[in-house]
Amino acid sequence: MALNPAASPPGPGDELVVWGRATSANVQKVLWALHELGQPYRRIDAGGRYGIVDTPEYGHLNPNRRVPTIQHGGLTLYESNAIVRHLARRYGGVLMPATENEVAVAEQWMDWAATTFTPAFTGVFWQVVRFAPENRDDAELERQLQRLSAAARIADARLAGSEWLGGQTL
Repeated sequence: MALNPAASPPGPGDELVVWGRATSANVQKVLWALHELGQPYRRIDAGGRYGIVDTPEYGHLNPNRRVPTIQHGGLTLYESNAIVRHLARRYGGVLMPATENEVAVAEQWMDWAATTFTPAFTGVFWQVVRFAPENRDDAELERQLQRLSAAARIADARLAGSEWLGGQTL
């Protein structure tokens, strides 16, 4: 299945292949985890200007047609948080807390980041970075800034007593 003519298809065995453009925040999350774990991988540009995600072949890998998707041995997995959790369980290291309770707390904060912090940050980002000044909605920007400030206060309170949001390890 050669989806990108510039890239060879995923290889056999236990090679870890990451489908996604390096400019995607969710792909960056997976790449950061792989870097922290010291795990080798091969990345294939997909999504955005690279296309590929709308092909039937990619849709077979990821029906959401978004990035990232990984292929790892016989496993195909999408959703960046699920991928990071898989990598942490498989390789341990700095991404895997020592106890079940510590894992639960780390996962809680991972979900909090996805459901509370990121939506507020994205709302501000769109108003400030993506929209031209004449197209900004000042009331919406203020609402998003308030949401982001509230989320930042929660993170600040947690980080006052913990090295990382998830605990004492990354």
